[in-house]
Amino acid sequence: MTTKIFLVRHGEATHNRNGIFGGAKIDTDLTDAGINTAASIGNKIKQFSSIKKIYSSPLKRSYDTANIISRLVGGVPVVVDKNLREVDIGGFESLTTQQARDKFPIEMKLFESPDLSQWSFPSGEGFDDIEARVLKIENLMRSSQDNIVICAHAMLNRVILYKLFPNQPDLWTDMRYPHNRIFEIEVIEDGTMRVGRIDA
Repeated sequence: MTTKIFLVRHGEATHNRNGIFGGAKIDTDLTDAGINTAASIGNKIKQFSSIKKIYSSPLKRSYDTANIISRLVGGVPVVVDKNLREVDIGGFESLTTQQARDKFPIEMKLFESPDLSQWSFPSGEGFDDIEARVLKIENLMRSSQDNIVICAHAMLNRVILYKLFPNQPDLWTDMRYPHNRIFEIEVIEDGTMRVGRIDA
């Protein structure tokens, strides 16, 4: 049996619109554009598959996105999973990209490199911390008997893709991760995975 997992990012939130880092501790609302994007994601997923459950980050921007999607795919349950929260970026929070470069040049250089395993955020999570959460998410994905949606965040989703598809760097090296991007991951009966990209 093949199951499908739709990995999505939340719609645009106010910190995204304002051009600052959010992370795990800044809990902002969706903008009007973000609400519309969430609806577009739900409508697009509905065209491809029957969904049984949605797993969401506890942060409001993802939880609200997940609930909008749920309404559009038949009112399926939304389950909050703390492992899906965004990366704790510590000192980067509330800074613009340039401010982070100025204040934390070493850490920012590592963050902007294509090697995600070098990530280490000042007073925040290191890659090992993030990886431990991602392994639990991978177990969830592989054990699911149903088609599901996982609604999380840009940085966390990039690490998920990095771990699942290490030989496809085009999936996770591009920092311009649009809010309407859907990764359709198929889990084959033998445990292998394949991935496609859809824009809502």
